[in-house]
Amino acid sequence: MDLKKYYDAVLAADAKVNSVAVRINTFFDESKIEDAQKLQPDLAAAKKEYAAANALYLEMAGVERSNPATSFVPAGGATPQQPAKDMRASPEYMAQWLNALRSGVTPKNVAQHGTERFGLLLNALTETLGDPVGEDGGFLNPIEFDGKIHELMREYVDLANSVNVESVNTLTGWRVMEQFAAALPLTKVTTELTVKTAEGEQPKFDKIDYALDEYFDFLIVGNSLLADTPVNIMAYLAKWFSKKVVLTHNSLILALINAISPTACTDPAKALGAIKTALNKTLDPAFSASASLFTNQTGLDILDQLDDGTGRPLLQPDPSIATAFRVKGRPVVILSDAHWANLSGPTKSRIAIGDGREFVTLFQRSAFEFASTTTGGDAWRSNATEVRGIARLDAQKMDAGAMCLLTVNEVKA
Repeated sequence: MDLKKYYDAVLAADAKVNSVAVRINTFFDESKIEDAQKLQPDLAAAKKEYAAANALYLEMAGVERSNPATSFVPAGGATPQQPAKDMRASPEYMAQWLNALRSGVTPKNVAQHGTERFGLLLNALTETLGDPVGEDGGFLNPIEFDGKIHELMREYVDLANSVNVESVNTLTGWRVMEQFAAALPLTKVTTELTVKTAEGEQPKFDKIDYALDEYFDFLIVGNSLLADTPVNIMAYLAKWFSKKVVLTHNSLILALINAISPTACTDPAKALGAIKTALNKTLDPAFSASASLFTNQTGLDILDQLDDGTGRPLLQPDPSIATAFRVKGRPVVILSDAHWANLSGPTKSRIAIGDGREFVTLFQRSAFEFASTTTGGDAWRSNATEVRGIARLDAQKMDAGAMCLLTVNEVKA
């Protein structure tokens, strides 16, 4: 039996499949979707030929294995490739699929985004003959899908909850802020108003201007994806946008906090003394009483390694919230290092101390707007849904004395 003849037939059929697949992927790269689809019957025929040749070879190889006289062994001792695990079941395929969803990438516009980033999605269209194609030729959904998108578990602390938030009806405006509080008592009258006393202490005011900027983003989602995917895509996107709003709030508020002239604490062991000074002396007693501590993970680690001078940990559990902490009775607001970066050279964390509601006002015009359309923009022409999120915001420092800032060097192992 000439087993090599059957093996060579398998290799020839496999080469034909690869040749057609390369041509199809080339058309996809050039956004020539119709040309790529015209080659699908050729690919189907080539695959059918390969499957028949492979089955015949495996059958003949089984017969040959019973004959110890056989001398043919394929190069490297290999046998023709067995059917591979469906690429659509792989984590890598899911990652590319989600990336395409978030970026509004379809086979029609994938060349604009870099086909190498979405190679598995294009290969899946080729390998499965693009079935189901979908109305706009969208990418195929991952298989073994459990009907939901598993979101990355990350902490998104919204600093807007710790500052004053004011809804306004205009994009620009101003507020009046007292420049400083009364410092002198009333003047004692020593006669029966026969002598006119000098004019007393005068109040002074600052004008705080605000001008709302528009923070905007949008995504394009294919209608066939919305119809065919067993996932509430719109609910997921609403949460996706809400996280971006939190990051926008924080960027505005942190810009004002970061601008405070800090007190440097190069020795982490002395951070407790610096915090006590801030609460006892730097801040007005009114602000100290209502103060919170704001820091990141590195700052939390610094605080967690300090004691209060009596051997007890400086960080104490918050009796009202099991997972929260307090320092000297004041709540601690913790952001991730990713959302509030450390200072470098050497690594320093910021610890802001004060009353956020007196320090910052976050101005917003109406609530965050999350909307979608299938007729506006390019949505109708591309059979897609455009999803848009808009926030109109500004943050202004109101009372500079309400907040102070420490920079503390990271604890070295």
